[in-house]
Order: sequence, then C-alpha cells, then structure tokens
Amino acid sequence: MKTLVKTAFILIVFSMFAFIGCTNKPSTPSPTERLANLQQQVDNDIVAYQNFEANDFENLRTSFIRIDSELGSIAPQEVQSYYEKLNLAQAYLQQFLEVKTSLKNKLDYSKKQLTDLQYDLENAMINDSLFSVYFERETIAADTLHNQILYFKDRFGSCQKELDALK
Repeated sequence: MKTLVKTAFILIVFSMFAFIGCTNKPSTPSPTERLANLQQQVDNDIVAYQNFEANDFENLRTSFIRIDSELGSIAPQEVQSYYEKLNLAQAYLQQFLEVKTSLKNKLDYSKKQLTDLQYDLENAMINDSLFSVYFERETIAADTLHNQILYFKDRFGSCQKELDALK
C-alpha cells in the first residue's frame, strides 16, 4: 500500500513537471517583430502629430484669438481670470511653435532610421548585438517623440477646456 501511494505521488509530481514544461511560455518577439512594432508606433505618432497640428493647435489658436479680441467687452472683474487663461494658452501655443518643425523633422528622421535598420536587418548587414544597440537608441528616440506629442495634446486639451468654459 505504501508503495502504491509513493508511486502515485511520484506520478503526480512527474505529471505536474511535464505539464509545466509543456505550457507555452511567452516568446520573445524576433528582431523583425520588434522593429515592425516600433515602426508602427512611429507611423501612428506621425499621424497623431499631423492631426494634432491640424486640429488641436488650430482650435486652441482660434479660441485664443477669439477670446483675446473679446476682452474689451468683458466685465472688468472678470478680465484677470480671462487674462490668466489666455496667458497659459499663449505660452503653450508659443512653446509648440518653437518645437513643431524640429518635432516633425525628428519624426521623419526616426522613420528613416527604422527603415534603414530594417534594410540592414533583412540583408544581414548587422548582427543581433549591433541590432540591439541601434534598436535601443531608436526606441528611446521614438518614445521621447511620443511623449512630446502626448505632452502637447494634454496641455492643449486642458487649455481648450479652460477657454471653452469662458464662452
């Protein structure tokens, strides 16, 4: 009886190890898949930038101009509140104007770098360790650009809500 329990126990433990060994472990994406994902992120950021510039920037700029032109007809006790909100919107608009060309150029450059890296990878012009170095650099650059776009989108959205509340 003891032998039967011991055998059953060993079979259960062995089965558990066999089951664990057969489960799918998350696979590490290949360099090609990682590169394709980063290229997709940059492509999405380029579209987001274009939409942001055409919509969010223009909407905030238009609201700013409209409210600024109406300051003369606003009650004197409310002018300070309007002025503070307009100053903030103006600061973000100016900040974006100062970096927009650079931001667009960096997005285009990042896209080109990733296309070149893809070419090098597909044509076996670089080894895995060199790919990792270049990929890490491009990931940092792409993430930085992505965060800049999110920053302006967030700030413009907040300012737009503030200006809309002044209507």
